Order: sequence, then C-alpha cells, then structure tokens
Amino acid sequence: MNLLKHFVATVKVLSVLLALALPTAPLAQTGHERLTEDQLFQALQSASAPESARIESLLIDRWSNAGSKRQNDLLSLAKATAGAGNLEHAVWILDTIIAESPEFAEAWNVRATIHFVRDDLDSSVADIAATLALNSRHFAAMNGLALVLEASGNPQGALDAYRAVQEMAPMRAGVNGAINRLEAIVEGQRPDSL
Repeated sequence: MNLLKHFVATVKVLSVLLALALPTAPLAQTGHERLTEDQLFQALQSASAPESARIESLLIDRWSNAGSKRQNDLLSLAKATAGAGNLEHAVWILDTIIAESPEFAEAWNVRATIHFVRDDLDSSVADIAATLALNSRHFAAMNGLALVLEASGNPQGALDAYRAVQEMAPMRAGVNGAINRLEAIVEGQRPDSL
C-alpha cells in the first residue's frame, strides 16, 4: 500500500511540475475574453467541463498578469525553472517577485504549489492563505489547499476545501471525484456509520 501511495504522490508531483512548465496555450476565441471577472465566474456556474477549463484558464491568465512586464517575465521564468526541476531557484525568483509586488496573488500561488511539490506543507499553506487573502475566488489556490489537507491526513478539511472549489468552479477537473471519494472516507470515520 505504501508503494501505491508513493506512486500516486509521484504522479501528482510530476503533473504539477508539468503544468508549471507548459506555457498557457492561447485560447480559442469564445467570447469570454471580453467578460469581466464577475461575468466569468457567473459563466462557470453553468459551463460544461471543456468550457469550464477554458474559462478557468482565462481567469488564471488574467491573474498571472502583474501589470508589470518585469513581474510577468519573472513569473514565467519561475514557472519554467520549476518545470525544469530547479525548485529552489524557482522559489528564489518567486521570493523576489513577492518582495517587489506583495499584492500579486498568483506569485504566492505558484510558490505555494512549489512548496507542496517540495513537501513543505506548512509553507504551502502559508502561501495559499496569502493567495486567498488577496484573491478570495482563487479556485486553484483553494484546490491546492484541498490537496495539502488531504496529504496531511485531514479528509474533512480537504472535503470542505473541495466543496469551496466546487462552489466557484462546479466542473473543475477532478473536484467532483475527489468530493465523492472523501465523502466516503469521512462517512466511514463517523461513529454513527459503524
């Protein structure tokens, strides 16, 4: 069983690193590009899974724009550096961004992701908290919190976090399955279910 858990953890780490390394693909013109953030979140409520993924990507692209070419370039460099496996250097780049632009939520979120990959869960949670303090609708950060809580052995906390993600982005990949899985685990832990 430990070998299976290690394999699953390794796959998660590799998928996170791959996601950080890949540039965001240009989105096909869907009409969503002209919508405000509020309108995009409203659209997420009734979006199909593929449409939800496009809207989520559009929101993350917007959140990845610090309003400064230097900060945007540094964020791209940090993601590429992490994707190449140099996590320590990527964190150093993100530390620089955050020191210069502490209001840039996406820098905190990317650093939280790297901390998670490095198995530094306390630092990951601290950066997720900073991300959510700056952008309370950052579904990817809340999704990250769910992963951290699950990895920490807190299925109820993870379930609550996944439910919060589901409220923001009902069709976010993997969320509904995680909720179903964790509900079964949490129900199995309750004394009245014995």
